[in-house]
Amino acid sequence: MISTNAYGTYSTNSSYTNPIVWSETAEAYIYEKSVFQAFGIINLEQLNRPGRQYNLTLDTGASLGRLTEGVATPISATSFNQVTVVFYGYGDAKQITDEQMVTGEAFVGATDRIYTNALGAWSENRDSVIVTELMTTSSTGIYPNGKASGTIASTDTFNTVMIADVKSTMKTTQARQLQAIVVHPAQENSLFKLPNFVNAGQYGAGTIIQSGEIGSYLGTKILASNHITTATENGITVYKAIALGLKPFVFMPKRRFSFQIGIENIRERAITFHYWEMFGTSIYKDASVIVLTSAGGI
Repeated sequence: MISTNAYGTYSTNSSYTNPIVWSETAEAYIYEKSVFQAFGIINLEQLNRPGRQYNLTLDTGASLGRLTEGVATPISATSFNQVTVVFYGYGDAKQITDEQMVTGEAFVGATDRIYTNALGAWSENRDSVIVTELMTTSSTGIYPNGKASGTIASTDTFNTVMIADVKSTMKTTQARQLQAIVVHPAQENSLFKLPNFVNAGQYGAGTIIQSGEIGSYLGTKILASNHITTATENGITVYKAIALGLKPFVFMPKRRFSFQIGIENIRERAITFHYWEMFGTSIYKDASVIVLTSAGGI
């Protein structure tokens, strides 16, 4: 007899007869655990469609002029820019032998454990890929205390003045406003030591509504992520926080993630767990991505 549960497709189920698992619950989990994805544009135009890359149209801003009575409204040219998104596949595979299951690794337990780890890996990978793309921005970066790459010192740690500076900078560009800043844990440590940051009643808010969020300052969400990159400048380790304005990047799924279970050749006595997805990401508005470089506070 075959249990009806063998044909389920919900996130915690798996079987030999229906081995492909995808669920909205799992997708929500990955989305919520990703620090960066919530601040970009999610575009589904290329989901399950052919093509290695896609040119996304980015229209330029319009402006108005004063009209003269009795004179026809003048016509100005319409111009468009393009954002190129290239798609890549990301995945991994695990294998459990029949001997492992016989000697103590239950199939259901192994499946749940590998599936849970896969969800975490998907979320981490998305953040890693997005950060790599965001670091290609050509926007002018900001350093603390008026320093630059060649003069920054270990005492030039992340501070709230940098938040105010990048907030004002974005208001003068197409970024329009500052949504969030994602800092390295070493920069997070510096902020926690500043009274004007931890005093939520005066400057911030006490609610935590996004994975990785450590608070807010001047109406800006502050989040921490291990995916923030480091570098060596002026002989010290510096951390490259990322400030995000409106529409900083686009995330385009090409193939939704899938988790598949399959029996290998019967003589190999093994079961393979394979999981993968395909997507592309690209900076959408360069002015909405600014790197904030500082020393760490640890």
